[in-house]
Amino acid sequence: MSFLQKITAIWQNVSIVQRALLIAVVLTVIITGGLLTHWVRRPDMRLLYQELAPEEASKITEKISEKGIAYELRNGGTTIYAPKEKIYQLRLDMAKEGLPAGEQGGYKIFDNEKIGISPFVQNVNLKRALQEELAKSIQMIDGVVHARVHIVSAKQTLFSSQASKTSASVVLRLRPGYRLSALNIAAITHLVAGSVEGLGTENITVIDSQGHLLSSGEPDQTMANGAGTVADYRERVEQNLAEKVEDMLATVLGPGRSTVKVSAVIDMTSSNLVTKSYEPKGVSVKEEIREKSKPAGGTQVKPTGKEIDNTITTEKLFGEKVIKTVELPGEIKSLTVAAVVDLLPADTNEAETGG
Repeated sequence: MSFLQKITAIWQNVSIVQRALLIAVVLTVIITGGLLTHWVRRPDMRLLYQELAPEEASKITEKISEKGIAYELRNGGTTIYAPKEKIYQLRLDMAKEGLPAGEQGGYKIFDNEKIGISPFVQNVNLKRALQEELAKSIQMIDGVVHARVHIVSAKQTLFSSQASKTSASVVLRLRPGYRLSALNIAAITHLVAGSVEGLGTENITVIDSQGHLLSSGEPDQTMANGAGTVADYRERVEQNLAEKVEDMLATVLGPGRSTVKVSAVIDMTSSNLVTKSYEPKGVSVKEEIREKSKPAGGTQVKPTGKEIDNTITTEKLFGEKVIKTVELPGEIKSLTVAAVVDLLPADTNEAETGG
């Protein structure tokens, strides 16, 4: 009896329920095998570029499609994944094509400048280049993802002896959950003021992408900064401690795989205590003796001698000890720490920033 005849005999001897179970098992094995085969043949996709502008992403994907290489778009089309074995070659090919070029070209705008353009267009291009170069410099600050700078130059009118003042505005998009300290904001304002002729820090306004005013040149800003000294100090302490913990975790887990938040309760009260004490034994520094004489008897009795009243006055100097205790504000009373870590197997290519 052949193998096929044996299967046919078994099939005829089983019930309908058993036949249905056998069919289900066979279909499950076939589907599982097909899925496993597809998964094995699927290329290992790794990060190529991230945080790209839509225009840049479209140009890069077009070049990858021309090469016939598979790719994936994630995070709303701003992140591109490609096969692991093609990553480095694709980056070299894209760099040869000048991609990604970035939204802010800076002084590259003059590379393709046409001959014979008007002075007005040259001034506009110069201002655009300066704004984009400043934005790229600001983006180097930790926590700043994207920046835009707007400069309004002073204009000298014909019928006025006083020119308007140069002003600037800076818009920042910060990393999620990150806040810039007062020192960082001051550094940005001084950076912009030092890069633009005739621009003072009092004429610079800094806001974030959420519409929060971070710095303005109004006179009452000094008072606002003074009122926020306590909050700024607490924020600096919290950020400093959080950065130390994140650096420690990055050493073990790798960069970008942990987020730490610290909340501190700080005592900002100050007190001065002065304590004085004296030594029990003093040192005589002055002694005065007074002598007085008067008649010993009344007016009717003949005086026979003098009565002497001796008064001794002694001054002593006691050693004085003064202890002055000053308790400065800023003592940390308590800390609350929250940490989120990524314990998945590390992907070495994920840590590389392609854009």
